[in-house]
Amino acid sequence: MFAVNLGLSLPPLPPTNVPWPGMHVLVVHFPIALLLVAPVFVLLGLIFAPRWQGFAVSAVLLLALGTAGAFLATATGLAARDIVEEGPDEMFDVMEEHEEYALLTRNIYLGVTIAYAVFVLLTLTVSSIGKAVVRVPISLIFLVAMAVAALYLAHTAHLGGTLVHQYGVKAKLSETPPPAEADKQHAETETKDQASEATSEQEQAAQSQEDEKESETSEPHLQPQPQPADQPASPSEANSSGESPSGQSESKQGNE
Repeated sequence: MFAVNLGLSLPPLPPTNVPWPGMHVLVVHFPIALLLVAPVFVLLGLIFAPRWQGFAVSAVLLLALGTAGAFLATATGLAARDIVEEGPDEMFDVMEEHEEYALLTRNIYLGVTIAYAVFVLLTLTVSSIGKAVVRVPISLIFLVAMAVAALYLAHTAHLGGTLVHQYGVKAKLSETPPPAEADKQHAETETKDQASEATSEQEQAAQSQEDEKESETSEPHLQPQPQPADQPASPSEANSSGESPSGQSESKQGNE
């Protein structure tokens, strides 16, 4: 309502028909952010000792959500890998390394999350473990473990970025082709239609020429009939020569 009162239009909803392999590009960034922020809360718990329990519980929640997102990201990433068919050998080498580091990073964070959650639970239930003399060294050990896991996570993300920005690997976000591919397919279809029309016109022209040739060969050739030499000329031929029949009779009588 506030946006409507200001004259602002709401953006359209994201597509809901995204295939499973295309979900990788949509979910992969959330576990990266959550898992990298979790050590910050562990460090804040060491700095602000009176409130360390709240920071520790927040770190556990971030680690749990980030690890769950890592499982989702690896599952969708494996599905996205299966639909990639063409590319140079270097690209597939990077893709294989990306897959190996993604699975390894997911397993490392799974172990760190479970261990840190058990540690925080013990600090809340066992008073001796919750004391600073025990809690601080163990928290520092977890900070080191999370830093090492963050290095694996950063390298995995770097390999994924290399696949996208260097080799142009794209996720399939819709069952329908994107506008560029749709225009290309439309242009190819029009070209094929034009070629087929031109071919049909040529075939029709050739067929018409063959029909004309056949009609010419089937018609008989009329040749003039020769007249006998002793046959008198017809009146029409005499008229055409300029002599009348009366003139011919007069000339005959004069000869006699």
